[in-house]
Amino acid sequence: MPQLVALDKRYRDKGFRLIGIHAQDGSDEEILAPVKKLKAKYSIARNGQSPVNFSGIPHMFIFNPKGELVFDGHPGGGEAEKIIKRELRALAAGGGDDDEDSPFRPKKEEAEGPLVAERTWTSADGRTMVATLVSVKAGTGTFKRKDGKTFELALDRLSDADRKVAEDAEKKAAGGGETGGSE
Repeated sequence: MPQLVALDKRYRDKGFRLIGIHAQDGSDEEILAPVKKLKAKYSIARNGQSPVNFSGIPHMFIFNPKGELVFDGHPGGGEAEKIIKRELRALAAGGGDDDEDSPFRPKKEEAEGPLVAERTWTSADGRTMVATLVSVKAGTGTFKRKDGKTFELALDRLSDADRKVAEDAEKKAAGGGETGGSE
């Protein structure tokens, strides 16, 4: 997993998307412990199945923007990274999907990271939720839950303190600098 975290960190902002699949039995706590320890930023699914038979863990499949399998093997040893570099060069040279909305091109907020990392938010009526604030537009925040699902919520439905956190993060992202908000 450290190799995967390093690959994700090196190539995420260039269009590389890593999706981990935990294929062994384990509780949520057992699965999340190394994720938290290694500060993995990529999505990890549980009990995934592959259309390709393989043995050995870790195992990596690399697909190009056309959905073609271009690597099938162990992520260590340098071969996977060579393939990633080759495919990213092809993408940068126009050999990939030119569509701005392509799933192979990072969205602006993904490339820059979330406005506010995962935390507990409190609504004006005292209810709580755990989510990441991805973006804010016209007074409405786009939040992402642990399960990866996103939803929108008007910032005025948050507690005063949490609304300030969201608004301060939005100002900071827009180039407004530090505003003294706390998390």
